[in-house]
Amino acid sequence: MKRVISSLILFCFFVVGFSGSLTFFVNEKPFRTLTDGFDLSRIYELTFEGKDYDAVPLREFLPIMESVDQLVIANSKDGQTTVYEDVRRGLLPFSVALSRKEPDQWLFFDGAHLFPFSSLSLFGDVAPKGSLEVWVSWEGVPLLKTVIQQFSEHYGIPVKVLEVPNTATKLLSMLKAGGKVPDLVMIQCEGFEELVLSKAFQQVDALYDGFESLYAPDVFSLDNKRWAIPFYGDTQLLFYRKDRIPKLPEPLSLQELETLASELTTGDSLGLGWNLFSVYWFAPFQIGFGKESILEPDGSVKIQDSATAQALAFLKTWVDRQIAIPLERDAMVSMFTSGKLAMILSGSYSIPSFEELGIPFGITSYPYNAETGRWISPMLDFKGFGITRKTREPVLAMALLEYLTGPGAQTAFCIPVNKIPVNREVLGDQLETGGEVYQLYKHALDVGTYVPAYNAYDLYKNTLWKLLRFVFLDQMSIPEVLEKGQQIIDANVP
Repeated sequence: MKRVISSLILFCFFVVGFSGSLTFFVNEKPFRTLTDGFDLSRIYELTFEGKDYDAVPLREFLPIMESVDQLVIANSKDGQTTVYEDVRRGLLPFSVALSRKEPDQWLFFDGAHLFPFSSLSLFGDVAPKGSLEVWVSWEGVPLLKTVIQQFSEHYGIPVKVLEVPNTATKLLSMLKAGGKVPDLVMIQCEGFEELVLSKAFQQVDALYDGFESLYAPDVFSLDNKRWAIPFYGDTQLLFYRKDRIPKLPEPLSLQELETLASELTTGDSLGLGWNLFSVYWFAPFQIGFGKESILEPDGSVKIQDSATAQALAFLKTWVDRQIAIPLERDAMVSMFTSGKLAMILSGSYSIPSFEELGIPFGITSYPYNAETGRWISPMLDFKGFGITRKTREPVLAMALLEYLTGPGAQTAFCIPVNKIPVNREVLGDQLETGGEVYQLYKHALDVGTYVPAYNAYDLYKNTLWKLLRFVFLDQMSIPEVLEKGQQIIDANVP
């Protein structure tokens, strides 16, 4: 049966901003009318054929859909109608735009073309109203709650947001105990395979396939199946006190860092410190001394190799000469804050807290190894959201993920807290025009190493972190540690 195309003629006026009104139809029924002065909360810049436009994702105007069969747009000026069939439920390619120079008409953008339109009709199944519960963690939780609340208010969907430390551990314990679990859980790459093997999450590409355009879309993929959607990333940086070091060489070599740290270690003042016992901070040096990746191409773990031995030997000389001081995180931050420590290796997540403390700090990229010509490779650690297998609202949960990865939410959250956005448009804008921190992120994304999502990484980390202490505390030789570590790994490899 041929569907009747509903339309409403738009009267346009040559004024700045949207003028008149425009009604969107869902299944031939008016769903929403936009009038002059309508609050567009997710405006982003669209450049098409050399011209700039203010654009808003079409999803901003529409209800949450279980399915979309057709999208019909009409142009009242020439009477033409365009019908899009087999439309992805999320409608991600489509936007409403307005020319910045000639704001006299509504424009429709389908990802490849931009043209005026006067009406829009959507045919499909509207998702039933429900509610969501979300577990969140890490930095910026108050701001993240605000962003999620905007989604809740916009769509009229109640969302309960709980801050839960160690979300993965909590989720696993609740699943084993048969307790109530939320609809969405914020997770990181480390330990992710255990969650998948425990059947904690639904496979998200079975629900929606529109997230390929995100940066690092496969960080939460296992066996070519996607189990979560990335939300933001962190990386590692070299922090220094500007009252101790006016300016650092750019780029900085590992050998220059060694000299500088030695010169700054006098009396009660230390030049350089970080958690040398943590594999998260050791792995970058393995790469810098020649190791190609943390895990082997077949997924196995190998630490009894020349790159690992060289990295250990190099850092051992630093510890012996007190050029680098092994410090747990809290002690490191305390000494850096008080001025007793000139430089530290820390994560980009430290930037907001250091700014709040008023520390006169600077940041720069990890150094390069002049001996090997390779960069000390910063770790790239992504956080994301998984939809639990027990959720009763997979469509609403996916809609929230689409919202959180959209340009509006990504800009509202990632930029204020200095996170790496996963929305390619927002990320691209920041890498091109953003400040110092995003220029450093650009470098990190080029030379960094992703934290693996596989259990093999947990085995590597849990084995090596215990043995690093034996090396730096002179309790075992480097060959002994690597041989022992490899034996443990081989005996416990999944």
